[in-house]
Amino acid sequence: MAATVTPARTPRPQTATPTLVPIDLSIALPTATAQPLPTMTPMPASPATPGTLTPRLVQVVERYGMDMARRFVVIDLLSQSMTVWDPEAAPRHAHQHGR
Repeated sequence: MAATVTPARTPRPQTATPTLVPIDLSIALPTATAQPLPTMTPMPASPATPGTLTPRLVQVVERYGMDMARRFVVIDLLSQSMTVWDPEAAPRHAHQHGR
């Protein structure tokens, strides 16, 4: 008589017990580094153009060093006015009228 083999359970591998490790969950934020502020050097205005500007616009151009050879827009919130400067055209002004 032939012997029959009884199936046996396959042994499971031993799983290592996990070791708890503390984890740092804090978020690192970059710290500000003191840096010198850039200084603006006014661009020299062409001598012929400032005569066509209002005195207020000349002050703005000198204060912020705007290039008179390029177009720019100045908006004055206090007087609710806007001036468009184009070196090839006369300055255009617009004012907000009261409601």
